[in-house]
Amino acid sequence: MQLPETHTLPSRRKSQGADFYRTLLDEQSQSGVSVKRTAEKHGIPYTTLMYWRNRFRRDESKDAQAQKLVPVKITAPTEPPNPFEIQTTSGHTLRVPTNFCVDTLQRLLQVLSTPC
Repeated sequence: MQLPETHTLPSRRKSQGADFYRTLLDEQSQSGVSVKRTAEKHGIPYTTLMYWRNRFRRDESKDAQAQKLVPVKITAPTEPPNPFEIQTTSGHTLRVPTNFCVDTLQRLLQVLSTPC
């Protein structure tokens, strides 16, 4: 007795491995036919086709996560060259880096010189 055409096994299915199942699942996805029906049509156990679908999804998820990660080089903070100190008449000492903001320093000096 011969199987109907919808139940014929593809040739060399096992030797084609992942490529075969990826192609089959891509076609299934585009056709809109269920995974179960596709498995029946090709004479493949439903669980086998689901295994491959889940494996491909898991691999794609890992690839997507790997693309989100970016290598970062962490270096020790360094002191800016030639910082200077300001001693106020109120007795406060300010250590000012060379890359300071003039406006911020002026406001800070105003606050420190204002009596409480």
